Amino acid sequence: NAHYNMGLAQKSLGKYRDAITSFNRALALKKDFVEAHCNLADVFRCEGRLVEAKECFNAAFSIQPDNVFAKHMLDALEGQKSKSPPEQFVKQLFDRYAPTFDYELVQNLQYNLPTPLRKLITNRTNGKVINSVLDMGCGTGLFGAEIRSMCLRLEGVDISKRMLQVAEHKRIYDKLTQNNIINFLSETELDFDYFVAADVFPYIGELSEVFHLIACRTQAPVTFIFSTEHNQAYEYRLENTGRYSHSKSYIEKLCREFGYSLSHFKIIKLRKEMHSFLEGGVYILETKIT
Repeated sequence: NAHYNMGLAQKSLGKYRDAITSFNRALALKKDFVEAHCNLADVFRCEGRLVEAKECFNAAFSIQPDNVFAKHMLDALEGQKSKSPPEQFVKQLFDRYAPTFDYELVQNLQYNLPTPLRKLITNRTNGKVINSVLDMGCGTGLFGAEIRSMCLRLEGVDISKRMLQVAEHKRIYDKLTQNNIINFLSETELDFDYFVAADVFPYIGELSEVFHLIACRTQAPVTFIFSTEHNQAYEYRLENTGRYSHSKSYIEKLCREFGYSLSHFKIIKLRKEMHSFLEGGVYILETKIT
């Protein structure tokens, strides 16, 4: 456990070679240490050593065949196309990161997406207060903190219980709900003016159901703002990070299918990924008045 915890600390600091040594020491003492296999695999992935990453994820999967993290990451590294990750994968991922999520994302990875999203909304509304906003995949409330002063009612939904606990402690939201986005949009009265998904769709993949539910279950015209990890060659693709990228042509296809108008698109720098900035797309859609 000491070697494993040292490896986690070194991994979070980007000291990948030291982390590899620590995880290997842990595995020398406990060969069936699934978490060490998975984290060693992830460090190899970050180093670009994909063959070794696959070997480690395979080792974890052979020890624990129901390990959703290992299975999903193997799919990603082997180029498998899937519509969405297992729900348990997303829960485990964000439950694990919740305590240090804000620091690692903002400080280490220089994530600043909530600020440009707020500015986009301010420009659209001329600084006027919005009646209601739904923060889909709200996480720890990074976007909620930016938009709180601009809306009368702010609700958040997220699949991770621990992320919601951090958000609740900040006292930003009028209401928080633990649920996946599809179930929430299917079951809840959607009386919101703005639907926002900041850095959420990389963990969904196929977006047609989200687009369909917002378009068909809202009674008045709404604004739908979201970000994607951007690609140019595929509708959507499972990358070797375990996240999905989406193309503008795919979003335009969904707009035509479900009756949205695309009023804004811009490529921005989302956050750092392996020492360079990851490109993302920011979109503003509006449901058409019928």
